[in-house]
Amino acid sequence: IFGFVIGLILILASIALLAWNEQRAVQALNALDRGLGTAVSISSVTVDEKNDQRLVHLTGSLTSTKPATDLDTKYSVKNALRLERDVMMYQWIEQVSETTTNQLGGSQVKEKVYDYKQGWSSSPQNSQRFKIQTGHHNPSMPLQSEVFNAPGISLGAFALDPSFVNKIDDFESVTNLDSPPPGYQLASGEFYRGKNPNAPEIGDLRISYRAVLTKDYSAVAKQSKDLLVPYKDSKSGYTIALIEPGQWSLQKMFAEQTQLENAITWALRVAGLLFVFFGLKLLFGP
Repeated sequence: IFGFVIGLILILASIALLAWNEQRAVQALNALDRGLGTAVSISSVTVDEKNDQRLVHLTGSLTSTKPATDLDTKYSVKNALRLERDVMMYQWIEQVSETTTNQLGGSQVKEKVYDYKQGWSSSPQNSQRFKIQTGHHNPSMPLQSEVFNAPGISLGAFALDPSFVNKIDDFESVTNLDSPPPGYQLASGEFYRGKNPNAPEIGDLRISYRAVLTKDYSAVAKQSKDLLVPYKDSKSGYTIALIEPGQWSLQKMFAEQTQLENAITWALRVAGLLFVFFGLKLLFGP
């Protein structure tokens, strides 16, 4: 009975998912068609008030008033729009496996085995939750991975809404680290906090960076005075907020977004059909 109920739930959920997906796909593609028909290409050099509240396309240099800076280490990269800090700490790591032992009479006994090793991890390993805590203590992680945005990011004469800034993700590794912060040293192109990078101890830290640098970008957004904000289609509420590195034509940006929407549609279709398949197996299976 339990399998029958789960199967029925899966089938009903998949029908709802497939119906919602088809409606979403139609709304998205129609909104993109309307957007392509109404959007205008403008200059990024000056703000033209006649385009206020319109869907616009523009290309220009993406800059900021100051470079992005790590607020904890005070490290910054020249011309960095976004700065991604990757932190790893040398820690005790718990590994759990399961062994099966055959008993006399054909029965089996399963037992969990807990192993502990030292290694680098970007996420804090809470040793207070370890099965065997004695001898496996981890200190708290003083810094974790984080992204810092530069202040005053703008595309030409237009300021960018934060939602656009968070879409800028063409990060590049920072390979020329210098001037390590107090308590750190340079080791293998990273900032290292600890006695000896060749013999790490529990609690040692490694910090590396990736950055998005100033370059030309293309965007499609609503012009709100001198600010670029997401555009909402009046009929469906579909949001158009596109930004790509390089010089992209209006047609290419909409074509790329249309391809993305089609890919999402097919992925959800496949997921829905898989739910139907597993639901039917549970419904009519033994």
